[in-house]
Amino acid sequence: LERSHEYKHVHVVYSFSKDLALNGFRIGVLYTLNEELIETMRAIGCYYGISTHTQGMLTRLIQNEAFVRSFRRENCVRLNEACNYLRRILDEQQIKYVVPRGGMFIWVDFTQLIVRSGLVSDNQISLDDELKFWKGCLDNARVYIPAGQFFRAQVPGWFRVCFSSVSFDLMTLAFDRILKWVNSCASESNKVAILSNPAPKSTNSSGKPHSSSNSNKNDNSDSQSSKIADSSDDKPLCKYGSQCYRKNPEHFKQFRHVHQATDQCKKNEK
Repeated sequence: LERSHEYKHVHVVYSFSKDLALNGFRIGVLYTLNEELIETMRAIGCYYGISTHTQGMLTRLIQNEAFVRSFRRENCVRLNEACNYLRRILDEQQIKYVVPRGGMFIWVDFTQLIVRSGLVSDNQISLDDELKFWKGCLDNARVYIPAGQFFRAQVPGWFRVCFSSVSFDLMTLAFDRILKWVNSCASESNKVAILSNPAPKSTNSSGKPHSSSNSNKNDNSDSQSSKIADSSDDKPLCKYGSQCYRKNPEHFKQFRHVHQATDQCKKNEK
């Protein structure tokens, strides 16, 4: 107290929401030695007053030190389990994220799932692209994940995913919905691309049909493509076509991808 004048601009603000899981109560604490600030807070206190019963309950709660220690210990264990569960989901889908050191959120990079509008050079994601993805998750997947721009993020494409307020089943359901919506959008986009870009007729540089030698070459490549496709005919065709973003080897074992066979043929021709 003798040095209180040195700390009049230091204020401690604390909330019961996070540490004690009482976010619904909307109650916090302000500790300050600044008399002017205290008087100001008293003057506007009538607008955010806390009931006497609530104050009494929370006072008794924090006075029970044994309970608080036990609660925080158990809370840390459960938060760690929830965090690891969400990380397993992200790892399985090969979605990048920042490994958290604490807290209740994971900073997730949804760049590979966001459709580019082309407004930014080098095929980068714009803030509008990020906002459209956020709105799409909300309107179509029915999942709310705050976009990075809401928190002044410097790079578009990052989202803050909370793992502390939902069960493991709900986390799984949320990502299933998001990926299902993203895949459906990719599937529709692929269909439009196929319809709007019919394959041109085979001609040479003079505009005439290819010679017999070229035809033989094309026949060979077609035959090679057929062999590649035939080798996996027993597998169903991936419904996402060339828009498939999956990298999991198990996915390629279950579904065949025609565009990969075409790419392989082009390499062989070279």
